[in-house]
Amino acid sequence: MYTVTGTTAGQNGNQYRVVATSACATSTTSNAVTLTVISPVIVGTQPVNREICAGGNTTFSITASSSQTITYQWQVSTNNGGSWTNITDGGIYAGTGTATLSLTNAAVGNNTYQYRCLVNNITCTNPVNSNAAVLTVRALPTVILSAGGGTSLLPGKTTTLTATPGASNGGILATAWFFNNNPISNIGNTRIVNVEQVGTYRVNILKTYPSGLSCSNQSADVVIEATISDKLFIFPSPNDGRFTVSYYNNGGTSTQRRIIIHDTKGARVYDRQFNITGAYTLLPIDLRSANRGIYFVSVGDAGGAKLVEGKVHIR
Repeated sequence: MYTVTGTTAGQNGNQYRVVATSACATSTTSNAVTLTVISPVIVGTQPVNREICAGGNTTFSITASSSQTITYQWQVSTNNGGSWTNITDGGIYAGTGTATLSLTNAAVGNNTYQYRCLVNNITCTNPVNSNAAVLTVRALPTVILSAGGGTSLLPGKTTTLTATPGASNGGILATAWFFNNNPISNIGNTRIVNVEQVGTYRVNILKTYPSGLSCSNQSADVVIEATISDKLFIFPSPNDGRFTVSYYNNGGTSTQRRIIIHDTKGARVYDRQFNITGAYTLLPIDLRSANRGIYFVSVGDAGGAKLVEGKVHIR
């Protein structure tokens, strides 16, 4: 019997045979046998820690080598490495039996989970553990958008939109405003809206964590609407000759309005045509050159037909 000790991978494929020689100097050679040396699995690249936003996707990967086919089994620890459980495909996991574990739509509840991979070949019975990698799942920032003056407006009234972010919890918060899904410039966390600015408002919030990871979220939409009215709005009154006129435009389509103003003697002191859009258009009037007193304001269509009339006091 011949015993091979200290076997190395370099001896893989070596062949051995026995030559038996008798006392009569005759010899017999046995069949050759081949030595197969199974290389243990060697982990090359270890999985690394990952940081993602809640609802995000990520992967953990490993590289390993062996002289035989390698098998992979990913495991998870939910108690800081105290115990490990084999993962199967399903839910947020895919690729649990491959070199790359994929996570989809990870939740905050998966924060601090650790992942490692057991690698083996088809012959050896003792798998090799990779290093553990930690998953950090950051909560999305929150922001509430509210309308302090209500969501239905008439000419002369405004509402104040206020964006209230949640606590930063160590991150830096930034907000971006949107009107009818288009970005708008806004300084600070409040915005005053009048009846000409009705529509859908939203605030997006971005939170940047110390690592540089940025997570975003958005508020619920706040819809500001114009209230239907058959009243002619003239404000302020009394005034110094500068005031605003507005009248409901049914349908909100682009059209024209003609404003004619007479004094108490019937003399026409103002006659101008305006292009209007939306439910209400705030039309600025300047009669500072007129005498003090009461004036009658009529609003007509493009053809001059009177739609409504009111009065204003200049003093």
